[in-house]
Formats: sequence, structure tokens, C-alpha cells
Amino acid sequence: MTKLRPPLSFESALITIKDLVGWAEMAKLAGQSVRTVEEWADHDVPRHCPLPTALAFDLAYQRAGGAGAPIADMHRQLLDQASAQAIACQREMGQRTCTVIREVAQAEEALVLYSIDPTPTSRATALREVVEGMAALSATLPGLVPEPPP
Repeated sequence: MTKLRPPLSFESALITIKDLVGWAEMAKLAGQSVRTVEEWADHDVPRHCPLPTALAFDLAYQRAGGAGAPIADMHRQLLDQASAQAIACQREMGQRTCTVIREVAQAEEALVLYSIDPTPTSRATALREVVEGMAALSATLPGLVPEPPP
């Protein structure tokens, strides 16, 4: 049975190379058994090939007529994705920070107005603005709490 592999994965890149170079030649390049090299392409096996071996695989793929470098290309695409996600997260945090500034400033203004003229309307306005300011502050927490290591 053929295993499904994510398209942007080390395992998928190895299969691309195998399709042109073959397991036997890859094993010879790696100085490993065919079985070991096959396991490197199995996402259920936690071992991966060393970086120098991965580079040798990409070069063998090119020598065999392949276009590009499947492993290096996969790493580049994953890095580009991670970089784009980091930039998007920074932009989102910037937008949330602007919302915090606006909402907290409105809460501060409403609190000052309530302290000057404590009417039911000014109290309700202050309460609403404080709740909105707190919600805006709470929305920044996910971007500030570090992710646990894998």
C-alpha cells in the first residue's frame, strides 16, 4: 500500500528522488542499506538522513536529469511559508496593538468623563468602554504567549 505523504515534506522529496535515481543508488550514496534509506522516506519512522547525504541525493537527482533539487527546494518552500506566517503574525499583532491603544484610550476617556459627571449614562458608557478595552487587551495574549516546544 502506498503511503500518503504531505507534498512539502522531506519524505515526499525523497520519493521524488527515488523515482529518478532509485533506492539502490541512494543507498550506495548514503553508505546505508536500502531499507534504511526507505525508512528515511517513511514519515512514521522518526529518523532522517544527515544533511550531507540529503545534498548528495539532490546532486544525484540533478545528474540523473532531474530539474531542481527536491530536498533543497522543499526546505526553501517551508522556510518561505514560515517566514510569510511570521510576517502575517507580526502584522496581526500590530493591528491588535492599534485596537488596544484605541479601545483603552476610549475607556480612559469614558472613565474621566464618568468621574467628572457620574450619571447613569456616563457610567454605562465607561463600563462598555472598559469591557471593550479589556477584550482588546485579551486578544493580544495569543501572540505574546510562547508556543510550547514540539
